Amino acid sequence: MMKKILVYLLCLLILITPLSPPLVSHASPMIGFEHVASIWGSEDQPREVYPGSSNVRLIILVQYTGNVTLVNTIGILSLPEGFTSSDGSVQPASQGTVEKNNTATSSVSPGDIIRYEYLVDISGDLTEGVYTGILTI
Repeated sequence: MMKKILVYLLCLLILITPLSPPLVSHASPMIGFEHVASIWGSEDQPREVYPGSSNVRLIILVQYTGNVTLVNTIGILSLPEGFTSSDGSVQPASQGTVEKNNTATSSVSPGDIIRYEYLVDISGDLTEGVYTGILTI
């Protein structure tokens, strides 16, 4: 009986695995995604940010290079030390959106540019420089 259950579980895992979204490793480039731009402010009016800036919009644009349509992608942002989400969350999450026919949608087709948006506070104790965060999709 135990062997039969184990076989069923193994078959279930084999059936579920191809349906799962790809996992993104922090140590390697994003599989199926390519970073396009990171913008403070807005795409129309980018701005510079400084130590002590608060509640500033960070937009991350990523191109989807996979070959199947995705729905409801979520981007979880791991911020570097000295940066915090304006809403207090440790790892802020953003629903990915794609602009199609002047409408934002959560359906992502191959080649689409996905937009992730966050509000960030920057510690006044930091020095000016380049800081790197990690986006997990």
